[in-house]
Amino acid sequence: MTAEEVATTLRSGGPFIPRGGGTKATWGLPTEGTELDLRGLDRIVAVDAGDMVCVVEAGVRLVDLQARLAEDRLALMLDPADGSQATVGGVLATNACGPLRHRYGKPRDLVLGAQFVLTDGTIARSGGRVVKNVAGYDIARLLCGSLGTLAVLCEVALRLHPLPARRRTVVAQATNPSDAARAARALAEAPLRAEAVEVAWPERVVWATFAGEGVLPGVEAEAPALPPLCLESGALLGFGVPTTATAALLALADATRTVIRLRAGVGVGEARTLDDEAFAAGVRTLGGHVSPRRDTTVGYERDPVSLDLMRAVKARLDPDDRLSPGRLWPVG
Repeated sequence: MTAEEVATTLRSGGPFIPRGGGTKATWGLPTEGTELDLRGLDRIVAVDAGDMVCVVEAGVRLVDLQARLAEDRLALMLDPADGSQATVGGVLATNACGPLRHRYGKPRDLVLGAQFVLTDGTIARSGGRVVKNVAGYDIARLLCGSLGTLAVLCEVALRLHPLPARRRTVVAQATNPSDAARAARALAEAPLRAEAVEVAWPERVVWATFAGEGVLPGVEAEAPALPPLCLESGALLGFGVPTTATAALLALADATRTVIRLRAGVGVGEARTLDDEAFAAGVRTLGGHVSPRRDTTVGYERDPVSLDLMRAVKARLDPDDRLSPGRLWPVG
């Protein structure tokens, strides 16, 4: 598959739903259209070990890219759930992240440039292949988290980091939400900067991972082998809260029978809950937000200014609403 073939397909009609590995296909609101499978865009175009940059097509599996980068002692510091099947384009389109977000940021923070196709078949580029690139409007990063509603990512340039020589994980048990919040804050503010600071609730586990040549033996353990979310039923939501609300969030989880995986240093995570309406309302009371992932009737709640801005961008890039219509807000 090529970008030109994607362009030809988009010119043929629609609506279309861009698809990578399918691991985040349920994220957002329900949408209808013809599936546009992008796994054929599977080339690792270039790896520049000196500049710590790679260029890959959107259908490359994240696990395959990491294996190639490891040959040069490099890594793309993204670790979303279901990473074994997730494609690079899918991870970017959903802005999906895991524990490494604490130190390395969101997927959009690692994007330097992109090639993408608009619904009229125009093939365009934004950004470049160097770390310092500020020319023009940064559509490449705008597409991150757009859930395939604005354009179809075909190729991306990404910032890389050295693969750490060693990692050490410090693990603590917390008896209550306040103890967990204090432990997470102490680990996040430790003099040696952590790669990740995670809270698993109701398991009452707090852990932090430290990486690099300077990591010394001490209180060491492997990161807990916890499943991403251990409730077998219930709604799946993404969420974000102020970091000062950690204790209140965990108390809310107890009250609503919710399993939490929290990136404590940045206040985001995932929740599997048996009472999605109550959990979402509680998160919003804490000054946070939720996003629908799976098996939930809870939608996005957006302020009028943000919604108007998003609709204006959508109208500019996809005026006929032919990419994943209704996935970010109801059609109409």
